[in-house]
Amino acid sequence: MDLSVVYFITNLSQRGVNRVNNSLYSIRNQKDIDFTPNIIVVDVSNDKSFAEVDKYCRKYKAVHIYSKLKNPVWSKCVSLNFGIKFVNSEYVMCADIDNIYDNNFFEIVNKRKAKNKMLLCKVFMSKRKHVPIFDRFETQDFEMIKHQSKLFNRDIADGACQLATLSWFKKMKGYNEAIKMWGGMDNEIHRLAELSGLTIDWIDNTTSILHQFHKDCKHPSSSPTSLYKRYGVKVRKVNFDIVNRQKKSKIINPKRNQRDWGKLDISLINDYRG
Repeated sequence: MDLSVVYFITNLSQRGVNRVNNSLYSIRNQKDIDFTPNIIVVDVSNDKSFAEVDKYCRKYKAVHIYSKLKNPVWSKCVSLNFGIKFVNSEYVMCADIDNIYDNNFFEIVNKRKAKNKMLLCKVFMSKRKHVPIFDRFETQDFEMIKHQSKLFNRDIADGACQLATLSWFKKMKGYNEAIKMWGGMDNEIHRLAELSGLTIDWIDNTTSILHQFHKDCKHPSSSPTSLYKRYGVKVRKVNFDIVNRQKKSKIINPKRNQRDWGKLDISLINDYRG
């Protein structure tokens, strides 16, 4: 399978950069697969997390794309779209850096992928407040944490992952860049997939994703939560108005991402794939 996994991250100093290690580790320690997913980390930050994120990208042979954060109202959609346009694999999975994948996850993805599908997976929300660094992660460890977690059981994508062909993502011009910061882009892309004729395949009946716990941060310059409180009333309203209109619509918005989609001011790209 020819697959790229695209992540967006921003200012992880207070949430814990360890989560980058854990998510990438779980990709690199899968069982029963004969392919190596490309990992693309699009890092839009202005805190002190760069060096540690870069260390983990090097360790797990990922691509670290860094854009210095200048605007407090950043865009997860633009960042993911840059990653989508950067890769050249047959399939793309956009995912959350808090994800830890069961060790059969990519085996299942390989079995159930198809050009006429979008694969989605519900997520178990970990209640563990301490996020350790994994350098060994066995099946029993995953099952123990999963047992202590709560399934986020909604019939929406909820940020765990969305997998489809690269050609489909490019045809649709990626995620809706009218959605700012985060919140709703996974719902919107799910609906877009349905409107474009893709079959939605939820794979959590045969594999699992754990979402690593993170607490609210306090520093206004680096905290997504604090920024959302400052700008969130307008941002949230705009985001979910877009999502709700798309849910009700029977056609794809022809004005969606018309020009220059996936455009990001890049400071550097460190490609550690070898």
